[in-house]
Amino acid sequence: MHRLFVPCALVAGAALSACSSIAKVEADLAAVNFPGVAKIYTGKLDMNWIALEGSISHIDINSVRGPLKEASVTVFEDRNRNGQPDPGEDVKSFTASQSSDGFSLKNLRIGSGELSGRDRNRLSMQFKVVDANGNTHIHCTPI
Repeated sequence: MHRLFVPCALVAGAALSACSSIAKVEADLAAVNFPGVAKIYTGKLDMNWIALEGSISHIDINSVRGPLKEASVTVFEDRNRNGQPDPGEDVKSFTASQSSDGFSLKNLRIGSGELSGRDRNRLSMQFKVVDANGNTHIHCTPI
């Protein structure tokens, strides 16, 4: 009986710790704001570390003042923990398509090919927005 209980307890503990980290990431992603430039609104985040897959239903990047030139989101493994993607750390990049209020991304997905062998404690997302004047604004948050 104890042999069955221990693996179940480990799986339940891993699931609960993954849920709390998802709640933190959702809160961090919902708070992304480039003052005077753009606000970012995110949909539902779903990360399944056991199956090595994740998705975000949508990301809307809305201009606060004037048009935006471009916007992108990059998932990266911050191996050197400097808070930004360096060569070789990129996991996957998404380029936003223009919408009426700014830019949007739909159904962002990361699979086992991108997540296999990655340190989940070092995965981060970078939001990059280029305003009408060509100024680049960057925000990074751990996943």
